[in-house]
Amino acid sequence: MTTATAPSFLAAVLGLLRRQARATRTGRRGDIAPTRLLPGQARTIHAAQGTNLQVLSGRLWLTQPGATQDVFLTAGDSLALTQDWVVIEADAMPDAPRQLARAEYLLRSL
Repeated sequence: MTTATAPSFLAAVLGLLRRQARATRTGRRGDIAPTRLLPGQARTIHAAQGTNLQVLSGRLWLTQPGATQDVFLTAGDSLALTQDWVVIEADAMPDAPRQLARAEYLLRSL
């Protein structure tokens, strides 16, 4: 990086940081990237503050503390979560090609 480009680079980085801070303060979350789980990969979600889980692709296997049954969600499904220690796992659908076994989802505050 040359001396001439350093100020413009720093200005661009500072602008990005300001926009991110503003989005965090206002609660805007339109630029959230989906999370991808590979087959058999699991995540624990802490959602006591209220979180909406939206499945974008694939199938998720969801286990919630105190629930009598597990839940399976597929693309297009969403579910409001309101407790901690919710476990989700990418679940391969029977006879699905390998690329469909992965799952993508979004988490948004309620």
